[in-house]
Amino acid sequence: MPSQPAMPETASGNILETSMDYSAIPKSKDLKMESFKKEMNEKLEKSKGHRHNLNILADTLYAEIHSRILHDPDQGQREIPSETENQIRNYLKNANDKNIDDCILWLILISAVEKFVPASSENTTPTQKDSSDMDNPNFRIIRIILDIVPHLSFESLQPVNEIRGWGEESVMKRCKANHSYGRNKKTTPFHAAVEDERTQIVAHMLNRGDSLLSTTGGGWDLQDFIKILQRPKPDRLSSLSALGLAAINNNGMETVEMLLRYNPKIAISPTDKTFETSLKEGKDGIVDAFFEYEELRKEFITAKNILLALEYLSKNTPKQGDPPESYMKVVCTLISHAPTKEELNDEVVKEIIQLNLRRVWESRNKNIELEISEFLHIAVQCQNAEFVKMFMDEYPESVLQQIDNRYALWHNNFSAPEQRRSMEDLQSEANRNIREMLVTEIIKGNPDLGMQQLLEIFRDSEVEELCFDLSRFNSKKYLVSDFVRSLISHQDNPDLLSYEHTLKYAEFPNLDAKDDEKEIFGDDVHYEHAEVFLILDWLRNDKKAREIIELTVPDRLVNPHNEVKIGNYVKFFQVQVLNWRFLDLSITVLPDQETKERIKELHLYASGKRAAISHWTSENGILTLPNVSAELIIQF
Repeated sequence: MPSQPAMPETASGNILETSMDYSAIPKSKDLKMESFKKEMNEKLEKSKGHRHNLNILADTLYAEIHSRILHDPDQGQREIPSETENQIRNYLKNANDKNIDDCILWLILISAVEKFVPASSENTTPTQKDSSDMDNPNFRIIRIILDIVPHLSFESLQPVNEIRGWGEESVMKRCKANHSYGRNKKTTPFHAAVEDERTQIVAHMLNRGDSLLSTTGGGWDLQDFIKILQRPKPDRLSSLSALGLAAINNNGMETVEMLLRYNPKIAISPTDKTFETSLKEGKDGIVDAFFEYEELRKEFITAKNILLALEYLSKNTPKQGDPPESYMKVVCTLISHAPTKEELNDEVVKEIIQLNLRRVWESRNKNIELEISEFLHIAVQCQNAEFVKMFMDEYPESVLQQIDNRYALWHNNFSAPEQRRSMEDLQSEANRNIREMLVTEIIKGNPDLGMQQLLEIFRDSEVEELCFDLSRFNSKKYLVSDFVRSLISHQDNPDLLSYEHTLKYAEFPNLDAKDDEKEIFGDDVHYEHAEVFLILDWLRNDKKAREIIELTVPDRLVNPHNEVKIGNYVKFFQVQVLNWRFLDLSITVLPDQETKERIKELHLYASGKRAAISHWTSENGILTLPNVSAELIIQF
């Protein structure tokens, strides 16, 4: 025999007494009992014309019993019934000759359940309110009936043939043959108590049913009782179990918690749709109550249920607005309790991204090791720029990871193999933002990638120029300044050259190569060179370039570009690798700490002046560049 579960608790946390100890009452005097029986029989004789009608007989008995308990001078104690209650119990238990059988007791029980008004009810009148629910006349009637027939709570006047158990053939089968049915109650007292949110009564019924596990013959165990508790309300139209009835009530939370506390397995049944209904209606409190129990978490936290919750959230979200908070809480609860990556599969992740539910994603259990390389690809496929940025920040390496031989960028151009995205999609703001983020990260975040590797990554993407390279310009034969002016003033085909916002590098030719243009030390120089600045302005203003990862300028040794302006351009283009041939370049030309922290590689050219070397090695020099690896070149 399995150990019996703990008795349910009331809302106050106290164990609810569920049985009365009749052995503690002194034996009633025979004269008193005989007098009581005589009075009761006289009451029944007055309804002689209706003796065989269930409802008339039950109503007569109920009214008399309720009146006697209500006016009982000795209310007794919670554990010990009063003498009046003992007399009522003995009369009902031994009055078979008066046609008082289980059917009559059932109708008295259902009347007491339906007419019970808890002391806490807002709708009660002063005359209805008792000192406590335990002293309520209807509650005391319920205790009397269930002491006589403990399992009567779970039986119906309707046949219930689904499973073996109490009420298998309905109480009506045990009625006396000469009863007429009268009106038929299509419920059980247990279901009625749950529907009316009578938690005190539900607790008492559970405990009386639980007591039968040790007294009923035939090998009854806890599993048998759980199956009985899982039965739907026997009204032919309803498929709701007691748990389901409690869940749909606005104030049924206490009853739901009580049923689950008795035994969580009550919720596990192929025919019980309580959990699914809670997902559909966004009942986050019910979902929370379920997940207090590990076995229910194992049963209900599945990828299927997560997708179902996401579907209901989507259906209940207005076109212009945020998802309802209750539905959001349901999904977050499911995600946060998901124990393995099996529940957070690609389909679930894709749905979260499509619905743009960042809060849901962030609620997941961070200890679960997921296939993170796929997330960026899914976010790009869903065209969700916010998730793309988040995944790039969290997993920057996924930009270069391939799934099915495809980089994430591929999904920005193709919705499926050999199916290019529509022009409308490609011109959308989301597509443009995603493309820019990916291209920038590929170029900027992976400085070791060569141009050949970049071209391979961008093979199926329509990318613009990735670099600006004039290094092969024959500066020995032609003036760089003339070429620059020609380039930036040529407006016939302004779109002939297009550049990405982030350039892998910009490299200029040797500005000191043409012998007849070379200036020497000591000359009186009045002309300020600005060819490189003109190109950089052209890239910024006309070609919308915003970043240059590596900037290489073999400047003139004499009369180079303005040193302060060099620092400003390095700041604007967020340069990381600076190789500007400028003798004795001062570190202080880098205008702010952010620019200095961005520099990863710096080439310094020295004329041999000790002051320059001292500056570079001082606390205001290279030490202000925390991420730099400096290369020092001595130029004489």
